[in-house]
Formats: sequence, C-alpha cells, structure tokens
Amino acid sequence: MMTNSLQKKLYENGYLIVKNVLNFRRDLKPILNDMEFVMDCLIQKYAKKRDVKKVLNFDFKKKYGCSRKYFG
Repeated sequence: MMTNSLQKKLYENGYLIVKNVLNFRRDLKPILNDMEFVMDCLIQKYAKKRDVKKVLNFDFKKKYGCSRKYFG
C-alpha cells in the first residue's frame, strides 16, 4: 500500500523511483538478450552487406545506437 506522500509524488511527477525491486540478472538481462537477438536479425536483414560483420561485433549499446547509420 502506498503512503500519501508516495501517492503525491507519483501524481506530481508521473513516476516513482523504487529501489531494489528488479534484479538485473534475473529480470532485465533476459529482456536485453531478446532485444539484442532482434537487433541482430534486423542488422542481418537491413544493414549494408559490407557492414554486417562489423556491426554484429559491436557491444549492445553501440549496436543499438548506430542502427540508423548502418541501415542506410
């Protein structure tokens, strides 16, 4: 149950920061793995052929952030 002060913060800000609710390895990593798989499939399908190997070797953050550049 939320206290009145938390309800007020939620109403004022539109969000609440709640610590220690999610575990990165158990809750978030599987989602990131799925996102990376989908991104890899999109890279293989839409990236310029000469760039596919290069882009697939990027780390997740760089791969996800550069998709516009390589999808031509």
